[in-house]
Amino acid sequence: MQVIIHGLASGKSWSIRLKDTDLSLTVLNFLRSRDFPMASSCRDNQICKKCYVNTDILSCNIKLSDYIKEHGNSIRID
Repeated sequence: MQVIIHGLASGKSWSIRLKDTDLSLTVLNFLRSRDFPMASSCRDNQICKKCYVNTDILSCNIKLSDYIKEHGNSIRID
C-alpha cells in the first residue's frame, strides 16, 4: 500500500510505500518519521492546532490507518 504526499508550498508530490508498523502511527508521527517537516508545539496534545493536513484534519488526532479509511491515500501538507 502507498500514500501520496502533496506538498502544497513546494508543489511536489511523493509516493511512499507503507510498512505495516506505519498504520498504527498518527499521521503526524508518520510524516515526521519520513522527514516531512510538520509544525507542532503541543507534543501531540491537540492544543496548538498547527499540524493540520488537508486544511482541516489535525494530524496528531488520527491514526494513519483511520485516515486512509476515511480520506483515502492522499495527504496534502502546507
